[in-house]
Amino acid sequence: MQSCKYNPANFRSLYYVGIALTLLNRDDEAIEYFTKSLEINKFQAHVYFRRSLSYFKLALYPEAAKDLDSASDLGLAEEDAKKLRIAIAKKN
Repeated sequence: MQSCKYNPANFRSLYYVGIALTLLNRDDEAIEYFTKSLEINKFQAHVYFRRSLSYFKLALYPEAAKDLDSASDLGLAEEDAKKLRIAIAKKN
């Protein structure tokens, strides 16, 4: 988090903090960091994918599906998205 304070425009640092927060099961906070990263650079398939996972864990299925679509549109390999796409479909 210190790197984000030092350089708040570093979208990669924001992404990595988001990943760390998901590992701590703090997905609501992770979403904030992923969103900040995407506000700086919206062309990050893996950030959309990670935010989709966090939305899914919080039972925000429409948001998860939308982000997964964005990740796929930006070139995320379908094999990476397939399992989550199936899980979302089962919840809707």
